[in-house]
This record gives sequence, C-alpha cells and structure tokens, in this order.
Amino acid sequence: MSAGEARSLNTLSKADWVEVPDTTVAQSAGTKQWGALSGGYVRAEIWRDLNELDKMHNPGTWRKILTQWKLNKTARSPVVHMNNVISNVVLMDLADVRMNDLYKGIVSYRKKDEYWRAAQQYGAFEGTFINEEIRRQVLGPILDELTKQNMDADTSAEGTLQSASRMAYTIWSGVKKFDNGMTSLYQIEDELFRMATYMRRLDLGDSPIDAARMAREQFLDYDIRAPWINAARRTVLPFISYTYRAIPVVAQSIIHRPWKVAKYFTLAYIANSLAYLLAPGDEDEERRTMSGRQQGMTWIGTPRMLRMPWHDEHGNPVFMDIRRWIPAGDVYDMNQGSSALPVPAPVQFGGPLMLGFEFALNKQAFTGREIVSRDTDTTSEAAAKTANWLYKSWMPSAAYVPGSYYWDKVWRASDGARDILGRPYSVPQALLSSIGIKVQPHDVGLGYEFRSRDLAAQARIIKGDMRRAESDRQRGIITQGEFMKIKSRARTKMLRLNAEQQKLSGRD
Repeated sequence: MSAGEARSLNTLSKADWVEVPDTTVAQSAGTKQWGALSGGYVRAEIWRDLNELDKMHNPGTWRKILTQWKLNKTARSPVVHMNNVISNVVLMDLADVRMNDLYKGIVSYRKKDEYWRAAQQYGAFEGTFINEEIRRQVLGPILDELTKQNMDADTSAEGTLQSASRMAYTIWSGVKKFDNGMTSLYQIEDELFRMATYMRRLDLGDSPIDAARMAREQFLDYDIRAPWINAARRTVLPFISYTYRAIPVVAQSIIHRPWKVAKYFTLAYIANSLAYLLAPGDEDEERRTMSGRQQGMTWIGTPRMLRMPWHDEHGNPVFMDIRRWIPAGDVYDMNQGSSALPVPAPVQFGGPLMLGFEFALNKQAFTGREIVSRDTDTTSEAAAKTANWLYKSWMPSAAYVPGSYYWDKVWRASDGARDILGRPYSVPQALLSSIGIKVQPHDVGLGYEFRSRDLAAQARIIKGDMRRAESDRQRGIITQGEFMKIKSRARTKMLRLNAEQQKLSGRD
C-alpha cells in the first residue's frame, strides 16, 4: 500500500507494509523528505508514527489557529500560571521532592551548571529551550530573586506554603511586565520543578537517565504519539492531553505513596476546623446552601471550597476555591459546563471549532445561556453581543486585557457595582480572583433563596411532564403501560427533590 493511501487509521489496518513517498523538500537541491526511507517500505505501524511526527512538526493554518487559542487560555492567563505553580508544588511533594531540592534546582538552572546540562542532555526538559533574550531580560532577574529567598530555610508545611506563594508571586511579577515572554515562562515553571525532581532523584541514587525520565514523567510529558489523542486535541477536545497524562501520574502517586493523600486530607481538615474556630459559623448550613458548582469534594477528600478564618464586611463566611490547585482536580470535577451528561472539565468540548458550534446554536457551552435573544434583541444589539462573546471566548482572561472577563469583573467592582441586596462588590476579591486566588463570600440567606427557586423550578418541570403524559394517554398517543412508566419515573424524581428540599432545610 502506498503512503498516500495509508493516511487514515482505518486504511492502515488493512496493510502490513507501506511504501514511503519518494518526495523531495522544496528548494533543497533534491533533499529527500524521508531521507533513506524514501521509496522504500516500512511496517504500517511505523509509518503511522512517522506520519504523526510529520503532522506535529508541520502545522497547517488550523493548527496555528488552535495553538493561539490554547496559548490564550493557558500561558497568557495569570490564573493558569498560579494554578500551574501550586499544582506543581503538590506534584513535587507527591514525588517526595523537597523544597530544598527546588532551591538547588533553581540554582543549577540559573547557573546552567553540569547538572542542568546533564538534565537537558538526557531529556528532562524534552527538548524545550528558552530564548536567550527572554532568559537575559526576564528569567535572570526572576531566578536571582528566587535564589535570594533561600527557599530551603523552612521545610515545615507552613514554610512550604509560604515559599510556594512567594515563588508564584515572584514569577508572575516578572511575567506581567513582559507579555511576550509569558509562553516561555510557562515552560520555565515546569522546567524548574523538573530540575528539582532531577536533583532529588540523583540524591536518591538514580542514574542521570533515570532521573531525567522521572522528572519528565512526573510533570506531565506532553510529547504524545497516540493518534486518537492527537486527533482529539486538534479538534474539539483541546485539553484531553492533560487528562491522558495526569491520571496515570496521580494514580501512581496514590499507589506508591498513599500517605500523601492522607496528609493533604489532614491538613485541609485542620485548616477548615481552625477557620471555624476563628470565625464561627454553621458549616452544614453554609455548605448545603451553596450552588451545585461549589458543593462536593476533591479527589483527595477535601471540600472544593475551603473555609477561610474570617467573614467579609457584611458578616458572610468566606471560602476559597482550591479545585484547580490540586493536580488533576478538574479531571474528576463533574460540576462544570452544561453538557448532556456530566463529564470532567478537560473532556468537555472546546476550542475554535466549538466556538463555531456555539455560534450556530446560539448557546454558550459552559453556561448554557443564549448568546443573543432572538426574540428581543435588535440587529445592532445582537451584533454587539456576538462580538463581545467572540472576543471574550478568544482573548486571554486577565485583568489587564480590556474587555476580558476579569477586566469587567475588576472594573465593575471598582465602579461600585452591587449585588442583589445592594451591597458593593469587593475590589480586592476581584483582583485576587484575576490571578487565580478565588476567594469569595457566601451569603447563606441568598443561598437558601436560590436553591429553593432551583428546586421549585425542577418540580414544575416534572409536573408539566406528567400533565403532558396524561394528555398523551387520553389521546391515545401513548399506552397505559408507557404512562405508568412515566408516572413511576416522575414519582422517583419528586421523592429526590423532596429529599433535597428537606436537606436544604436541615431536616434530613
């Protein structure tokens, strides 16, 4: 079979050997595209891998568009930088890498000594490199500051958290001055932790090759050759590669070091208990009146919303969303988006192709809301709303990007915008949220109101379905047996709603 006929996976299964194209590279004086393999035959599975590599290194227009969108939603977002640093601290700890190892790794990375050269040689960074101009103008001052902080001074849990916070702040303080270096700094954040892991594994007696492999795998090697995964992340599942790599890493950490999960559970439990000791409140009431997106637990057994030891100026308890600070935290989070079935966040559809579907269907996938109101919006209003939706969907969400979600949030708070009870929004909380520290108050009274309305709306829908089924039975559209099945399902749903209502009222 010729290579041209074997471009798709289903045709590859029909042949054992594939003929490699005998083509030359344009404007190369006859250099063969496939070198010594040109015109020869290779096994089908080998050609598949070669073809995948060729596609990866020769992106077309669509790949360039997708890459820019992904960069806007990751490397150019301050929130993602914060999440990346904190989750890497957890991944580092899961691999038994200490803060003083991170300190030594930063020193080695800064000096480009023999350890750094060996780590690069053996693939700890998987061939990535930092542009020398970025390194000189941006990376140098940042690493100098991190080195001065001497992060190996305090290895306690509190010291580790403070060091991680200082590191995230220091990195981001340099990033915000040089937006063009943000994508490089996203690599730096991972490479610093890989360097720390490499140093730790050397201390434990690993060879340089094994230490580099461990460093690469622990911090998610995105060099993926699986054809179906690559096809998915190039279309409507742009972040499926994170799920593909994160699940095995987390699973191995749990298997080999289960006490780490117990440690984080204990720390979260103590922090939550201290918060209620310093700022008393009814935890059961506060949590059961939260929205569905805020309720539930992370995979390590901690609440998604961690209680803070203070109230806001209106006496409301304050919570911090820690889901994205836990490695693979959103992989097991089913309370995101508006898909027909609950799916983890990284498996939800997204990317430029999804924007086309949203536009055609006039509905935002994440919120489930219409982009424009076809009943009431004028043509100019619909055009303005569509442009606003497209702009926000494409651009990085950052407080310094005009018109982005966090830009609007901060400016609304600073302009005196108020909540449903007329209380002003908090500017500090809006600013913290824009850099990934999602601290927000929870009004228990409003929680009761909104949850009750939601349950009442669900009850009306179930009763409406029953009235429609009764009408269909009387007109002979459905049989008595079908009607009884519908009635039985409706009764089960109503029992569930009643149980939720009793739970909301604290009577369960």
